[in-house]
Amino acid sequence: MEQTEQSEQTACLLAIHSLFGAANTSLKKVLDFYGGDAVAAWQDSGNWQQIEGCDNQSILELTYKKGAIDLECLYQRFLDADAHLLSIYEATYPRFLKNIHNPPPLLFYRGTLPADNDLCIAMIGSRRATAYGRQVGQMLAHDLSVQGITVVSGMARGIDSVCHQAALAAGGRTIAILGSGIDVVYPRENNILYQQIIKNGAVISEQPLGMEPLPHNFPLRNRIISGLSRGVVVIEAGHKSGTLRTVDFALEQGRDVFAVPGNINQENCYGTNNLLKQGAIVVTEADDIVNVYLDDICLLPQRVIVSDKNDEDIDNSTLTKDERVILAKMIEPISVEKLQMISGWEYAKLSTMLLLLELRGLIAKDANQCYYALFTRHKL
Repeated sequence: MEQTEQSEQTACLLAIHSLFGAANTSLKKVLDFYGGDAVAAWQDSGNWQQIEGCDNQSILELTYKKGAIDLECLYQRFLDADAHLLSIYEATYPRFLKNIHNPPPLLFYRGTLPADNDLCIAMIGSRRATAYGRQVGQMLAHDLSVQGITVVSGMARGIDSVCHQAALAAGGRTIAILGSGIDVVYPRENNILYQQIIKNGAVISEQPLGMEPLPHNFPLRNRIISGLSRGVVVIEAGHKSGTLRTVDFALEQGRDVFAVPGNINQENCYGTNNLLKQGAIVVTEADDIVNVYLDDICLLPQRVIVSDKNDEDIDNSTLTKDERVILAKMIEPISVEKLQMISGWEYAKLSTMLLLLELRGLIAKDANQCYYALFTRHKL
């Protein structure tokens, strides 16, 4: 492999990162000492012990391991993963993330990173989302996206995935922060979503290539979700939800915290209702978030939902009488069989209507193949 100056820098960054690991504070101290010059740092590893603040014993152990690293193989694996690498010393490193405590020195990503003038809002919640939580996540992510806001989340099951999907359906941009390596899709069933996010935003990780989604990676990931965003919207969170750790990071970083009120008898809503008691901004519609950032949103390009069939604008509020009848029955998930029994329609008519409503982004199916309305704000 022919080495260019840039590829040599990247290879040495990969090597130093693989030695220290993502969470090691000495990683940034070493890179800072050499002004971000990874080649100089790699070649001068014998002097790392002299760097103030570094653990001498750990540095000594790492320099012994250095000889086992093949720079060329490491760089080739990086190329094969179709990944990009951004260091904190580069001008394109996200400004808001750079200013948090303990920002990641290196970011691996696929897709296009947000620009400094993009307005990013994090949307997070329970992996075991209720039908209510899914509906609210869909509604808010959709409405924020059409305002030009970039939705940030963690691509986990439940609320995270729902919000990514709704942002994409609205023609918006979305960013997924992973708790695994950029080349490891987790959960596996989100592979298609992962590919779609790359085309309309970015997937980002501070973890090295090939890193599995280990439990201790996710708190680290959560500080990036909040750090990249201006505000954090919590849709559902239980009493001991990991979602609340992201809120802790948001508060430490000076970010706005929003919460959606929920059923007081629902465990999944304990965390969000408690946040409201503690002063979080109440969210019952997207405007509750939009109004906080009006000056920024005026500068953003507005999104328009278009149909894949004929490229015409879709007006989701224009519904036929039959569509209104069906949507009114979908406040909670309902099976096709029950819909057929309630409506008295033939299966062919009902299934065609359900397909059209699903293509328009008005309804979706849950894991039990039951249909539910996504945007309950529409006057039915």
